[in-house]
Amino acid sequence: MDNKEQKKGKTLAEAADEEEVQLTCSEKSAICWEQTKFFCHHKEGDTDLYCHNTCTNWGWLGLFFLCLYGFDVAFFALLLTLSIEYGIPVLYGYLAVFIVFVIILIIVVYLGHLEHLKKEHTKRVSQRGMQAADQKV
Repeated sequence: MDNKEQKKGKTLAEAADEEEVQLTCSEKSAICWEQTKFFCHHKEGDTDLYCHNTCTNWGWLGLFFLCLYGFDVAFFALLLTLSIEYGIPVLYGYLAVFIVFVIILIIVVYLGHLEHLKKEHTKRVSQRGMQAADQKV
C-alpha cells in the first residue's frame, strides 16, 4: 500500500494534521505573545492604538459608560421611589413606556438597515460599472 492509499483510509482531519507543521509549545507561545502585544499596542501611521482604539476614543467610551451608569442609577431610584409612593400602577406605566421605546427602536433599526442596503446596492452598481469599463479598455 503506498502513501496515497494510506491517506484515503484516514479522515480528512487526520490527513491534514499529518501535513501541517507541528509547532512546539514555545513556538506557539511566541506567536501568542506577538499577537497579544500587537493587540495591546501598535501604531497605525502616526496614531497609537491601544486595544485597537485611540486614547481619546477610550476616554469617550469611559464617559459614555459613566453617563449610562448614572442614568441607570437615577432611573432605578426614580422607579423605586414612585413604586413605593404610588404602588403597582406606576410599574405598568413604565412597562408601557418601555414597549413604546422598543417599538420605536425596532422601526429605527429597520429603516437604518434599509438605508444600508441602498448604499450597498449603489456601491455594487458603481463597482460593476467600473469593472465593465475596465473590461472594454
